[in-house]
Amino acid sequence: MSDRRESSPVAETDAGASDLPHGLPMAPPTFPTTIDGALPVEPIERRSVWSWALYDLANTIFSINIVSFHFSLWVVDDKGGRDAHFMLANSLSMGLMFLSAPVLGALSDRIPRRLPLLATTTLACCSLTALLGTWGLFASLALYIVANYFYQGGLIFYDTLLPSVSTEENRGRVGGLGVAVGYLGSVIGIGIGLTVNALYPDGRVLIFRLTALAFFLFALPCFFFVRERPRADAIGFTFGAVREAAGSVRIAFARVRRFPDLKRFLIAHLLYADAANTAIASLGIYATQEIGFTDQQAQLILLAGVVGAISGGLVLGRMVDRIGPKRTLYRVLAAWFVTLFSIAVIAWLDLPRELFWGVAVLAGVALGGTWT
Repeated sequence: MSDRRESSPVAETDAGASDLPHGLPMAPPTFPTTIDGALPVEPIERRSVWSWALYDLANTIFSINIVSFHFSLWVVDDKGGRDAHFMLANSLSMGLMFLSAPVLGALSDRIPRRLPLLATTTLACCSLTALLGTWGLFASLALYIVANYFYQGGLIFYDTLLPSVSTEENRGRVGGLGVAVGYLGSVIGIGIGLTVNALYPDGRVLIFRLTALAFFLFALPCFFFVRERPRADAIGFTFGAVREAAGSVRIAFARVRRFPDLKRFLIAHLLYADAANTAIASLGIYATQEIGFTDQQAQLILLAGVVGAISGGLVLGRMVDRIGPKRTLYRVLAAWFVTLFSIAVIAWLDLPRELFWGVAVLAGVALGGTWT
């Protein structure tokens, strides 16, 4: 459930995969690799594969605890802020990422190594997350804007590491492993929140600290054990590389204008992905403030949504193979329409809030299908 699919569509690479893994080879514990017809390079160790996947678990803990739930409730419940304060901060953060993601993606394709940038963005995000709640409402909102920006930026560098830990033959399985392990991160994040809520009812700031620590610790194996493939076309991390990356983005946008269908698809993708991200960010506030659930109940509902997302990823992934991505996407968008309409009707007509459990599962299915 990692929001690594939240970045700008222009910055996305073909590194992602939607099928859940059917198991990695048991012997030998390495994958032979070559680069563009060159001599074979060092085989990929299983340790590298699992270390890469653990990063998805790590960043999902941040996404579910900070973006989706506890920070927004801290703003509204603990500090007396408005939900508009949090949503504005989230929008500013995502807006900055939307503007810079194409350049970051193009730069990632040109520099020799992505791991140093991934480590930098991760350390920055974890440090800022640990400081949330230290200096009051508006200082924490500013920290959140920057922390979420670094989180989103890290997703770009993380996704482009997939070719370094997989081959063309097993890329789908390895990518699916990251997806599956990411959902485990959702469970860990919810577990952190439920445990702190039970022991310290007013301990949301402690949740921020523990989330930052968990993000950092689970990300460490990726930095130490993933070995990036050497690339002959890398030009180094210089101002010239940044300028060249920006130039390639301008060329890409110019080419998009020549293909109306692609242009419409990118605009549509931006809109429905933004709607999904908005639903994720507003989940905690809506479930507690509008529907009336307690923190613990809302987190259990969130867990039900995770189960729905796992099911959605599995079922809709197979549907893509059977009926094609376009028709599958129509069904996913229909599920989103039913979900959002049901959420509005439950609150408007004051229907039994237990109905929200079913809506949460449907929302999870739609979310899992959105990134499939």
